[in-house]
Amino acid sequence: MPPQRGGRSNGTAAAATVVSNHSPSQARRERLKRTECQTIPTLSNLFPIERYYGAAYKVLEAHDEALSERNLDDAYVYGKRFGNFASKALPTHDYYRSPQPKYQRLRIKCEADLGRVIGQLEKVAALMDAEEAERQKREEEERKRLWAIEQARLKKEAERKRREEMERKKREAILASAEARRKAEDAGEEYDESAELEENGTGAPVTVGL
Repeated sequence: MPPQRGGRSNGTAAAATVVSNHSPSQARRERLKRTECQTIPTLSNLFPIERYYGAAYKVLEAHDEALSERNLDDAYVYGKRFGNFASKALPTHDYYRSPQPKYQRLRIKCEADLGRVIGQLEKVAALMDAEEAERQKREEEERKRLWAIEQARLKKEAERKRREEMERKKREAILASAEARRKAEDAGEEYDESAELEENGTGAPVTVGL
């Protein structure tokens, strides 16, 4: 008969919970948990527990390798998967708490590795925070740079429009002056060029009769 299942030890009561509220990488880690860390497999007592330990340690190896290469997303995902499997799935196997020495050795080693992974996940979270803070800093600097470029463009555009308006008024003044000269000549009047910039209340140049 297989040994009876016991309660979980303090060392495996829960998988690593390393999300710090409002930390720069919180959303990033939450997204990884939602998409990559949700499924916890169901173990069958018909299969030897050694096989499940072997599967767990393949995941742990992937976590350690990803962490050594500073691939933080993979390190986080594999670490969470190992933590969930070691703390939630393995204890459901009837042989997890077997008093037999070989099973005790496997359990003790797994619990020790779980504690190590929890610490490493905290390190991964801190590194993610640093990455996200740096990314946010770069994005803010880029936003300010683009804002400055846009402000310079708007200022240049306003200056262009101001100059165009001045040129338009200048052309209108020249045309108005030419038209006033023509009308004065048609009427046989002398056109007073000295009064060209004066207005008679209607915007027309002043003419002087002979």
